[in-house]
Amino acid sequence: MVLPNSLTYPLITQPLQISNDEVIFVGEDQDLWIFQISNSKLTPTGIKASAPYVRKRTQQLISYNWKSQEFYQITLKTGHAEKLPQLKGASGLVYLPNDDVIIYGKSRMRMLISETYDIFAYSFDTKKEIKLRTRSLSSSGAMAHKGPDEPGGIQSCWREIRSGTR
Repeated sequence: MVLPNSLTYPLITQPLQISNDEVIFVGEDQDLWIFQISNSKLTPTGIKASAPYVRKRTQQLISYNWKSQEFYQITLKTGHAEKLPQLKGASGLVYLPNDDVIIYGKSRMRMLISETYDIFAYSFDTKKEIKLRTRSLSSSGAMAHKGPDEPGGIQSCWREIRSGTR
C-alpha cells in the first residue's frame, strides 16, 4: 500500500474466517485471496486494494479500499461491490453477527477540544445509523465510557435500542 506521503507501507491483516473451511486474507500482491483449509486450495477473489473487516451473515464482507479511502460491502460469490457512504470516516469496526449490526467510531473536530469521537451502530436489517455515545474518547486517548456490558456501555446501549427502551 502506498500512503498519501508516497511511502510504501506493507498491509498486514489477520485472516478472516468466512466459512467453516475458508479464510480470506490480504496477499503479498495486496489483493484478497480465499484459502480453503480442507484441500489447501488458494483462490484469487479479484478484489484489489482492500482490507476485509467484518463478515455479513449473507456471505458478504465489509472491506476498506485504501485507494478510494471508502468502505464497501462486497458479495464474495459475484465480486459485486456496493459503496457504504454511511461509513465514511469510520474506524474500529466491530460486527455483531446475531444482530447483523456493526459498531464503529467517527471522529469530529470541535472548537475547544481538538478532536472528539462518537460511537455509532449501523443495522444492515433496518439500514439505519444510530449514535450510541457522544464524546466517547478525547484526542489524548482518555477513555470516557464504561465497560461494554455495564449500564451505559456500548453493548448495553445497543441492547436498549434493540429492545426499544432507549
